Amino acid sequence: MGLGLFLVLLLASRILALLALTGYLAGSLLVYLFTGSSAEAFSNLAHFNFILIAMALGGVFLIPSPRSYLLALIASAMAVPLTEASRAFWERFGLPAFALPFNLTTLLVLYALGVSGYRRLTGYYRGTPESTLDHYLTWEKRFPSTAWEVELPVSGRWTVWQGPDGQFTHKGPWRYALDFVITDEEGRTHGGDGTRLEDYYAYRKPVLSPVSGRVVEVVDGLPDEPPGSANREQPWGNYVVIHDQRGFYAVLAHLSPGTVKVKKGDWVVKGALVGLCGSSGYSPEPHLHLHLQTGPELGSPTIPFLFSGYLRNGEFHALSLPAEGETVEPALPEKRLKQSLNLLLGQKFTYEVQGEGGSGEILHLEVKMAPDGTFYLTDGKARLYFAQRGAAFCFLNYEGTNRSPLRWFFLAAPRIPLNLRPGISWSDHLPLEILLPPLKKGLYLFLISFWPSFLRLEARYQALGRFDFRGRIIFSDYEVETAVKIHPLAGFEEVVIRRKGRTLRLRRRENDEENA
Repeated sequence: MGLGLFLVLLLASRILALLALTGYLAGSLLVYLFTGSSAEAFSNLAHFNFILIAMALGGVFLIPSPRSYLLALIASAMAVPLTEASRAFWERFGLPAFALPFNLTTLLVLYALGVSGYRRLTGYYRGTPESTLDHYLTWEKRFPSTAWEVELPVSGRWTVWQGPDGQFTHKGPWRYALDFVITDEEGRTHGGDGTRLEDYYAYRKPVLSPVSGRVVEVVDGLPDEPPGSANREQPWGNYVVIHDQRGFYAVLAHLSPGTVKVKKGDWVVKGALVGLCGSSGYSPEPHLHLHLQTGPELGSPTIPFLFSGYLRNGEFHALSLPAEGETVEPALPEKRLKQSLNLLLGQKFTYEVQGEGGSGEILHLEVKMAPDGTFYLTDGKARLYFAQRGAAFCFLNYEGTNRSPLRWFFLAAPRIPLNLRPGISWSDHLPLEILLPPLKKGLYLFLISFWPSFLRLEARYQALGRFDFRGRIIFSDYEVETAVKIHPLAGFEEVVIRRKGRTLRLRRRENDEENA
């Protein structure tokens, strides 16, 4: 019977099967070392606790990884004296130990990890450790949660002059900061001989608010320093501090005197004009300094941040930070495209499925809302969650089987920049559950749990026009080509998937009056 249960577990999850086997062996072998009795070590039903502990910690409550596997083995060994003590106590009353050692050991380990700040605790268990790992790795790459999201504080093309841990001033507690300048095609920051402030391309260019919030401090009136000089006594020069209600402060520094457009107490929104770039303070040449900090006083420790979206050499980057020397520009959402992808609660869409095995099938989709406020598309069974985040529309998560055509939307359009125009390209990360059949996905994820770098999935997309784009996904022996047309009014007009000579197509029905 035990072998049969193990085989069922093996089919359901290779990770859980491995943990069950190694956890049982770790605990039982330790009992054998203590007692010298193989019968005592391998025939005691109370040792089932070792299996439960290893599975719970290695694959359920912790994200599967070599570290979680090691913690599972250590916890299984820790449970040996607790199991034996519990058994001895309860047998005095003629009762079995049951799962008391499992509960105590698991809870104590989880508490210790939580207090120590362990980051790979499972926030949402998705049925198997493999699916949980797939979701975690994909989400971690697509939506980094270790930094705040803000907008570029400039318009047009600007170059990162100095980044975090830069070579000049961004050090120690103040490492998380960016300095921006404007450069020409030769990489120079100025025309002429650079002896006048007006020679510099960034001088008196607009500076925009990267956040929405309350202005808590303004300094204006300090003079711009001549090129090559710096004010050491007042290094920030003219600056604006904005309190974001998410719990941090944004600082824009080295503004030109007399150009600050806000005052203390003003409420500003993202993209509002704050002032003009200058060279006040410790500024050897005109540039803009941006950082986020924990408190309102200048000199407070800085904190990490990312930009919601920007363009670099025609490539769209979401939730990222440009490196030193990279030239970027804002990826401002285009109003009409943003409206087309603003799917509303209760909207219904009808598609005709064309392709092998599904030709003639009609797919009815509706926009609904989950209890946590997240919106999703559903065909009545599968769910595809979505949101507009910053400068992009994103599909967040898919729940359903591989048989639902709904997953094609995720495959073809995981992220869509809201400023499509011919030539813009971008990349994204896809969960393997969207791409692979269940058995093959499970095997890959089992290997990835040991070697995360084993995952080599490339998903690239390129805009063809303002409402259509194509993509190419390569993973192992899988190569998929996609094409998407966005409906000018709402939703998607067509989704095409091509693989191994087969073409699968979802085409919006012309008589779809629900969305008119």
